[in-house]
Amino acid sequence: MRILQVNKYLYPRDGVTTVVAQTLRLLAERGHHAMAFGQADERNFTAGVTAAYVPPIDLEKTRVSAGRRVAALARILRGTAVVPAFERFIRAAKPDLVHLHNIYHHLSPRIIPSLTRRGIPIVMTLHDYKLFCPAYRMLRPGRDGERPCSSCLAHGPFDAVRFRCVKGSALASLVCWLEALAHRRYWSAIRLFIAPSEFMAARAVEAGIPRRRIRIVRNAAPAAAPPSTPPRKAHPRTLLFLGRLHSEKGARTLIDAWALAGLRDAALVIAGEGPERAALEARARERGVPARFAGFLDGADKTRALAEAAALVLPSRWYENCPMAALEAFAQGTAVIASRMGGVPEIVKEGVDGLLVPPGDAGALARAISALCADHGLAERLGRAAARAAARDFSEERYARDLEAVYRDALRQ
Repeated sequence: MRILQVNKYLYPRDGVTTVVAQTLRLLAERGHHAMAFGQADERNFTAGVTAAYVPPIDLEKTRVSAGRRVAALARILRGTAVVPAFERFIRAAKPDLVHLHNIYHHLSPRIIPSLTRRGIPIVMTLHDYKLFCPAYRMLRPGRDGERPCSSCLAHGPFDAVRFRCVKGSALASLVCWLEALAHRRYWSAIRLFIAPSEFMAARAVEAGIPRRRIRIVRNAAPAAAPPSTPPRKAHPRTLLFLGRLHSEKGARTLIDAWALAGLRDAALVIAGEGPERAALEARARERGVPARFAGFLDGADKTRALAEAAALVLPSRWYENCPMAALEAFAQGTAVIASRMGGVPEIVKEGVDGLLVPPGDAGALARAISALCADHGLAERLGRAAARAAARDFSEERYARDLEAVYRDALRQ
């Protein structure tokens, strides 16, 4: 099959881009013609892949000019610059099927009519909650910080404007609401939605997507050492945080938990980048936590950090879907300590291959961290089970087969 993957970013950045890169590789290995469309960037992992790009647009700067904001809005709602480039590419590439990932903000839902006019089947992976929640995280701001929220599922996406859920700004929330309406206009054109977790599938049904159009395809752990021989932990009292430094990822809770645990002869490594980094570094100094901020890790550096750690800590305060960080840890025979919410309990089994704690509970997280650091045998037992789960339940072979089945189903429809 000639299969086009569409995502706004095509360079190593987060769990979504990890999945896209992995999908391109696996499809090519299985004899398909894998293609890609997204933003241009010198870091793109599409060397050797048939691909086309649109100029990048940066919406993450703290100060973005009014002209750039207008251009971004036109790009989102009207598809300016994106649709002409996309149509040129699909005329030349002639895909049999198009697999959409995250096309929000930097691309446009207006590429969907370009496909339906040509009768090209579309599937879409629900990596986050953007189609149901304009702020994508299902969190509502409040006096005591953000808290989980399902208001948009119950009452519609305009609640994101009422509560200023996007950056605390009424204008930004209004723009994202308009974008949500634009995406909803084209729901019916997508033949099948891929949900990486049962939790995500249930939210999609609540939002109005028929269950018959949803397929569960869990993300895959990267291929690693055989599960019978997980790597020996070089630093058995090192715990690793791996993820974006955004408030919903819970790194602040982790720092507070480490301070409560009062651990000595143990190390905390916080790997990632994001707008919260400076505040987190200040928080660590304030609480006397000697955390090492390692920046963004990828490739061999990320694999080594995961393999050497006693556990990965995933203290998220939002509904994680099927987090790649947990699967990458499992592949290296590394246990996971995580928040019990969203799709995480579908991956991490309490007392089997990891430990689960209530989200935002620094005390409970401190107790879990202390228990694992005090008992190296526990960490090794959980890690061995994690490696077995990676090979048994989250293999790349299983992911590729499930994905091909979805593609065949979409083509038949």
